[in-house]
Amino acid sequence: MKKYILLPTVLILIGCLNKDAPSVNPFSQNEIFLELQLQSEIQFVGKWKVRRVSSTSNTSDNTQSKNNNQTCQIYNFEMFNDNTFIIKSVDADGNYGFITGKYATYYEEIVVQDEIPFIYLFQDNFNISGLIDYSQAFATIENLVFTPEGAQFDYFPIEDDYCLNSSYNYEAEKEELVLPQDEGDVLNSLFNNWNLRNLIVTVDDSSQTGFQCEVIRQTFEECFNSGCEIPERISLDLTPYGSYYWKYLSSDGSITKIEDAFWKFDETDTTGRSLLIKYDEQTPWLDSYPILIEELNETDLILIESRQDITYTYRLTLNEVESCEF
Repeated sequence: MKKYILLPTVLILIGCLNKDAPSVNPFSQNEIFLELQLQSEIQFVGKWKVRRVSSTSNTSDNTQSKNNNQTCQIYNFEMFNDNTFIIKSVDADGNYGFITGKYATYYEEIVVQDEIPFIYLFQDNFNISGLIDYSQAFATIENLVFTPEGAQFDYFPIEDDYCLNSSYNYEAEKEELVLPQDEGDVLNSLFNNWNLRNLIVTVDDSSQTGFQCEVIRQTFEECFNSGCEIPERISLDLTPYGSYYWKYLSSDGSITKIEDAFWKFDETDTTGRSLLIKYDEQTPWLDSYPILIEELNETDLILIESRQDITYTYRLTLNEVESCEF
């Protein structure tokens, strides 16, 4: 049986009551539901370091993957308050991959204190406003428990289209915010989905503009002959948990490829406008690249990155940008 639930807003869910359960005051029930739903989502928002504990079996009514061959496991994940997520996976050979999409919570029974909802994971293009068909999810997070150390949960795949096609129990520890408390109001607008309008590359006083299209061309060079999808634009997400995501987007806004980096504030810069960037988690911060926030306002962001004798000027905006044509 398909599960549906109505979302008047992204974060406000209306509970589904079990007709066979004891009767309750519907107004009281709804208040408890909203409180617990918001509490669980607020606690879950953030970036989590993950450790696989053991394999598990699903006891829910969902149709689960029958594939018992492990291909990869969750390495870390980040949940955002707009009900989107990014999962970073790793396979047995140490190769990383990313799964992005949207999530929605669901209470299967009468809501009681301390009950944690199912969390359903959907693809990027899935609409989680209005009437939700939960059978379209590709995975669920169940048995979620928040502990003093972080959280524990079970991951159950529904489809085999992703490398995370085995059920496992995980332990997760929430990463610390890298944004100083007193800088929150100043730099909070930095944490957005920025569209790359223009990438300027400067070498020996010679500059080339519009280099973002060349980046796409080089990154997806093989696709020009093989026919795989070539994205049309690039966006940048910075998060207060030190993540730095480059996303390659197709014409409909879906993510074709994602690359991550890591950032923190340069403590030697008293202006608070300099960041340090590294593209490998294992790289020491001493070997990271400096990046300067040249301009930041309500709609535009300019970042300047220096690597050896090359300077990259990223001109980003929250507005629409022209797509690359190949």
